[in-house]
Amino acid sequence: MDETVPFFEDALRKAERRLSSALGEQCGVRITLNMDDELFEAIEGIEHEKFRTDLQYSLEELRERNHLKGFVLFTVACGGRPVAFLFGYNDPVDQSCFYLDTVATVIEGKGIGSILVTLALIYCYDVGYGKVELYTEEEDEKGRHLKQFYENLGFRHVSYDPKNGLGMLNDLNPFVLKKVYEKFLKTEESDLDPRVPERFKLDSL
Repeated sequence: MDETVPFFEDALRKAERRLSSALGEQCGVRITLNMDDELFEAIEGIEHEKFRTDLQYSLEELRERNHLKGFVLFTVACGGRPVAFLFGYNDPVDQSCFYLDTVATVIEGKGIGSILVTLALIYCYDVGYGKVELYTEEEDEKGRHLKQFYENLGFRHVSYDPKNGLGMLNDLNPFVLKKVYEKFLKTEESDLDPRVPERFKLDSL
């Protein structure tokens, strides 16, 4: 692995500490390759709370995606309660590309989405993907600038599809990825909440 990019395990520890400090309670990030019924229920609940109807997946659709090659789910739990998730899988056309399907959080304004996407990018780099792609909107119905959000994470606009929206690509350039890591994951001791202990959890990886 290029020395300019941290190893995924280190990035995961940093993400958990950053989340715990931001939310003021112990948070953990769980990585799962195969969802169980409890996770399906948690993901479905977050989607129904945060997404408009046309963006929500049915339970059957979630199960279908869980069986796609390269599927991985990142779940954030704070105080034992799932509050955010991200999942994706191999692009069926280009196996060197990871397709970032969905990111959602019930707690906004705390940087959870940026932390999750940064962690996923480092995961993809670590396991050997050459790039990460996704589709998004210029902005959502609440006026959040989604294109700008992903551009801040190293993505660039490459296409437009009438059905799926803006196509964006991250080339996983190690120097750009390191800058994203330093902005969204790297923690200074002075930034951390001393009440929250460091924790590390990695499942099924």
